[in-house]
Amino acid sequence: ATSYYLLLKTFFRSVSDRKFEHLQKEFIALLKNLLENLCKMLAAAQEDDTKELLVELCLTVPARLNFLLPHIPLLMKPLVQALNGSPEMVHLGLKKLENWVESLQPAFLDPLLQSVKDDLMPALYKQLQSGNNGFALAAIRILGKLGGRNRRLLRDQTQLEAREFGDDGLKLTVHLAKASGGTAPVKLPLDEAVKQALALMEKPNVDIYYKKQAVRLIKSTLGCLLPPLKIRPGGDADMKMAPTLEDDLKAAESGHAALVTAELANKRSLANQAVCRKVITALFLASSHPDLADEVDGLVDGVCRYFAVAIALCPPAEEGFPKPVHAEEVLLDVAIDALCQGEKPRGDKKPPMVYTLPPLQIFLDFLNSLAPTEELAKLPVFDNITRMLCHLCYQRPWWQKVAGCVGLQILIPRMPVSCLLSVELSVSRALVAIWRDSASDEVAITAEKAYATLAMVLHRCHGSTAKPMAVDRPPSVPAPAPAPAVAPAVAGAPAVPLAAYPAAGA
Repeated sequence: ATSYYLLLKTFFRSVSDRKFEHLQKEFIALLKNLLENLCKMLAAAQEDDTKELLVELCLTVPARLNFLLPHIPLLMKPLVQALNGSPEMVHLGLKKLENWVESLQPAFLDPLLQSVKDDLMPALYKQLQSGNNGFALAAIRILGKLGGRNRRLLRDQTQLEAREFGDDGLKLTVHLAKASGGTAPVKLPLDEAVKQALALMEKPNVDIYYKKQAVRLIKSTLGCLLPPLKIRPGGDADMKMAPTLEDDLKAAESGHAALVTAELANKRSLANQAVCRKVITALFLASSHPDLADEVDGLVDGVCRYFAVAIALCPPAEEGFPKPVHAEEVLLDVAIDALCQGEKPRGDKKPPMVYTLPPLQIFLDFLNSLAPTEELAKLPVFDNITRMLCHLCYQRPWWQKVAGCVGLQILIPRMPVSCLLSVELSVSRALVAIWRDSASDEVAITAEKAYATLAMVLHRCHGSTAKPMAVDRPPSVPAPAPAPAVAPAVAGAPAVPLAAYPAAGA
C-alpha cells in the first residue's frame, strides 16, 4: 500500500503544476469521494510513515481553493496532524493554514477553526518554542493575521494533568541538618524523574551521553523497588519480604509500625507497581539499544529471575491485601509489550528493538528450572500469559498479531502439556482469527506465523510426548479391544494400527 501512496504523492505534485490545468479540472468531480476515502484511511492507519503520507495526500490534492471550499472541513484534522508531525509536514501545514487565513473570509473560516481549536492552538504554540526560526516566524504571522480572533480560540480552561495515584510509588529520603541541631527527613518523589528518564531514552535524536545518565538513574532505583526476598534454608514457599531501608527509617521516625487503611495500602501498592513497570520498560529498552546494552548487562536476566523466584516460591497475596510489587502481571505486561515493540515498524528515524533473548523467554526458562512440571502446572501464570498473548491475536494492527504468534511460539515449548491442553481451543481460535481478520496486504506477513504456531500447538498437544486424556466409562462398559492392524495401502509400507489415529473430538 505504501508504494501506491508514494505513486499518488508524485502524481499529485506533478499535476499541481500550472501546465496541467485541464487535468486538474478532472479532479473536481472526484474531490468528495477522494478526500472522504483518504480521511478514512488516515483514521485507520497504524504506522507513522503511512499516516504522514496520507496527511500529505490530503493537503496536496491538485485542486484550486475555490473548488476545495465545500470540502475544507474534512481537511482540518489532517492539517492539525501535519502541524504535529515531521518538519516537512509542519512546513506544509503552516503554508496551507496561512494560505487559508489570507484567502478565506472570517465568517467561513472561524467556525472551522473552532472545531479543532483544542489541538490547533497548542500545535501553533509548539512551533513558537520549537527552536526552528522559520516555523516560529510562520506561526507568528498566522497568529498576527488572525488578529484578535485568535483569542476566541482560548476560551476553554487550561487542561490540567491528573495524577493516577495520590501517592508516589518511589521516594528518596534525605536527611537535612536543622539550624537548631539534628536532622529532618525530607522525602523526594522520584516517579516523575523515572518518567522523564524513560521518555528521554525513547527519543531517537538525543545524545547518547544523556541516555546513559538516564540508564544510571533507572539502575539506582531498581534496588529500592525490588527488595530482597528472604527464603528459609529449606527453600520452600515460606518467603517473606526483608525490611528495606525505608522501613527502617519509618520505624526510627515513628517508633512503631504505621497503621494504614486497606484503601491507602492498595493505592500505594498500585503506585509501586506503576513505577516498577516504567523502570523495567527502561531496562528492556536499554538492553535492545546497541550503545546502552553494556550499561544493563545482566540486569535484564536478574530482573526476570527475581520475578520467576517470587512467582514460583512466594505464596499468593491473601484476599483483601494489596499485591506486592513483584506480582506476575508487572513483569508480564512489560515483557509482552516488548514483544509488540520488537515487531512494530519504527521507520528510519528509530532503530529497531533487537533483543539477544526476549525477556519472556528468559523468564520462562528460569521458571521451568525452579520446580518440577507437576508443580508448575498448578501456577496460574501460564494461563495468564496465554490469555494475554491470545488477546494480541485479535488486535487490529498486524504487528500485534505477529507479536502474539511470536509469544505463543516462545510459550508453547515451555508450558506444561496439561496446561496447554486446557487452553488448546482458545489458542486455536485466536490463531484462526488472524486469517479471518487480516487485511489482504497483511496476510503474507501474518499467515505464515499463525500457521507455524498452530502446527506447534497441535504437535505439542497430540504428538508422541503428549499423554492421552483419560475418558471416564461406566463400570458395566468394558474397555475396547486393541484395534487390528490395517493393511498397508502402498506396497512396502508398514501396517498402522487404528489406535494410532486420534479419535474425533480428542
